[in-house]
Amino acid sequence: MTETRGVEEELERVPATGGAVSAVPSSAPMNREGDPSGLDPGVIQAETMGGGQGVSLSWSRSERHGERGKRLPLLMVLDDDQGLLRLISKLLSREGYRCVTHTNPLVALREMEEEDPTLLLVDHRLGEMTGQEFLDRLEEMKLRVPFIVITGQGDERVAVHMMKQGALDYVVKDAGFLDLLPLVIRRALDHLEAGRRAQDAEAALRRSEANLAKAQQISRLGSYEIAVEDGELDHWSLESYRILGLDPVQGPISREEFIERFVYPDDRDRFAAMMTRAIEEGAAYELEFRIVRTDGTLRYLQSAGEPVRDASGRLVRVIGTTLDITERKRLQQEVLEISEQERRRIGHDLHDGICQHLAGIELMCRALEQEISKRSRNSARQASNIASHVRQAIQHARGLARGLSPVAIEENGLMVALQDFAENIRVMFRVDCVFLCDAMVPVRENTVAAHLFRIAQEAVSNAIKHGRARRIEIQLARLPQRILLGIHDNGIGIAASPPKGPGMGLRIMQYRADMINGSLVVQHNPDGGTTVVCTVRVPEESTTNSGEVS
Repeated sequence: MTETRGVEEELERVPATGGAVSAVPSSAPMNREGDPSGLDPGVIQAETMGGGQGVSLSWSRSERHGERGKRLPLLMVLDDDQGLLRLISKLLSREGYRCVTHTNPLVALREMEEEDPTLLLVDHRLGEMTGQEFLDRLEEMKLRVPFIVITGQGDERVAVHMMKQGALDYVVKDAGFLDLLPLVIRRALDHLEAGRRAQDAEAALRRSEANLAKAQQISRLGSYEIAVEDGELDHWSLESYRILGLDPVQGPISREEFIERFVYPDDRDRFAAMMTRAIEEGAAYELEFRIVRTDGTLRYLQSAGEPVRDASGRLVRVIGTTLDITERKRLQQEVLEISEQERRRIGHDLHDGICQHLAGIELMCRALEQEISKRSRNSARQASNIASHVRQAIQHARGLARGLSPVAIEENGLMVALQDFAENIRVMFRVDCVFLCDAMVPVRENTVAAHLFRIAQEAVSNAIKHGRARRIEIQLARLPQRILLGIHDNGIGIAASPPKGPGMGLRIMQYRADMINGSLVVQHNPDGGTTVVCTVRVPEESTTNSGEVS
């Protein structure tokens, strides 16, 4: 106690930063923050509670929150030495902490029900109970407060045992105790602050991940990460699993399994080639393809990805997104269907309306010619010229009608339409255009026939306008459960990477192929020219008595 009294006298000589220490009667009313009501807010108040069994220091509002309004840490100290508690209170107040001290652990438990301290300093020996028993009571009350163990010399083994139970640190009451205590407290508070910041960062990360997952679900946009190194697994977002109809609990699937199990058969080679270029060459990509979900439904996806390299430039992974565009494809199909219906309607109106009216006018002109030929040859000749011009108008109108509605509803309507189309190309553009079909290839669905014809029409137009072709072959044939449409020309060929521009030809052909669940390939021929091939899956009975491809 001589050493303790000497330190106390030294502390008394140092002026207190928060004001003087004065005694307050135990009957003074206290609020929840521990402030005695009606006292001078600029003074630190010391209160003796329970007949000298505890000392509590209370702070004014300005002192609880510091100079800039930041709430000061609240420290609670439990020790059976009241003189030492007084020294600790003065020491910690000078360090800028709010401090509450107790010698009675039961009073401390009641006060902790009102406000949890930031840090608890508990002596191993507390008189009525041990420090371990006090901590056990806190556990029963479900109060989890970070704590530091204070122990006397010779009790280090007990302190180490309590450290294993969660103590942040321990300090021994020896000659350097009061010098070491602020350092131990600061280290513990810094550790708590670092832990709090880590928890806040982790919570923010979880919140961000949840928001991202929700945003992906709303937009039907999944993400994935493809591992390049052997032994690493690919990563799929939750929305990617939902797009495929998979349960994320099943774990990631390999690229090979994805291609074989989900990618639509006609798109597998194209998809596999894209992934190979991305992984082996680090090429960015964007591709539309189809998948078959686990429930058997067909979905349209748009995938885009870019390589990720490390500091040395080595490719380490590929990050990409997958967007479900099935609804967009459905709307596109409806637009194309409406467009085709309008084309057919206008074509029928031309054929059945205007052409019939023009035919009537032609007959009237011929009758007029015969009637006036006996009276005036000049008038008869003029009537004949009018009839000839009307005949030309009829032929032109019928040509427009056939262009707007080229495919008849009959099963062989596509064959007839392509044959007529080839003949018209020969006459109009003086290009050697031929239609090749070794045997009957009936197409029972008029929508499929109409889209195939439009694809042929667009491919031939591109061959003449851009490829400057002099010979064009239009081929229609059957493969097992497929119909094949091919257009070959001997022009200058399509560029390996077609320039981006306002042209819509290739995209419209691709749209039309997608609308009938077909696949479209446009490639440059080694010997010059371009080949456009569209294949469409059809039931086996739809192609009976059909010829094989030559």
